[in-house]
Amino acid sequence: MQISTKQKILIIDDDETLCKVIGEELEQENYFATCSFSGKEGLTKLKLEKYNLVILDYQMPEMDGYEVLQEIRIIYPSLPVMIITANTETDTINKFATSGVSDIVNKPFEFEDLLARIKICLLKT
Repeated sequence: MQISTKQKILIIDDDETLCKVIGEELEQENYFATCSFSGKEGLTKLKLEKYNLVILDYQMPEMDGYEVLQEIRIIYPSLPVMIITANTETDTINKFATSGVSDIVNKPFEFEDLLARIKICLLKT
């Protein structure tokens, strides 16, 4: 039996299509990718399984990305979290930057750029 060395990435985004596309692309790059379509679902998955990185959307119903990030920091203070957002307001970016996120990626983005940033985040861990 061989132990897998694939790194596990949790994608939390209410845009199911985008979430699935990112997940499929990451799988092709030899990562394990899991999608959650709400903050609450993502937090449940984090409590059940260990991940190497979380990709988290900012604007979601019920629980926005900042609220999810605060909960992640309580459970896993050092887990790398990347924020993806279409909101480029300075206050929003500053709020995340001072909350210990690993990176902030603006939507729309090219997958190659996202992948490069993921690799950098995972190398820092």
